Amino acid sequence: MIIALLLFAIGLILAPAAYGVTAEKLSKGRDPWLSILMLTGLAVTGATMNFAGGVSAKAAAWTVFAAIVVYILLRLLFGRGSAFEVFFAIHFAAFLFWILWPQLERAKLKQQRLQQQELNSHR
Repeated sequence: MIIALLLFAIGLILAPAAYGVTAEKLSKGRDPWLSILMLTGLAVTGATMNFAGGVSAKAAAWTVFAAIVVYILLRLLFGRGSAFEVFFAIHFAAFLFWILWPQLERAKLKQQRLQQQELNSHR
């Protein structure tokens, strides 16, 4: 349990910080490269959650797509100086969605099985 909490904290806090610092150094703080590099980091987190976290590829891809759209909208709303704050918030929200997707998918599958059993019992 402690290991899971540590991995959660590392993924939630250190990943966006690592992506942000790396993107800042590579792009020298210039857009659009800063945003492209940070969003690439978000996609890497999505792929990792797909591979190691049990999130379906479809759910991971839709979460990345939605996060990119929201990131762009927030950057347009708050301006150029807000890249890291916006990215951290988006990464945090996407990470929470990636944690919730497997449970939602299992609940949906369980509901479908129960409905199928109910249909079979009425025949």
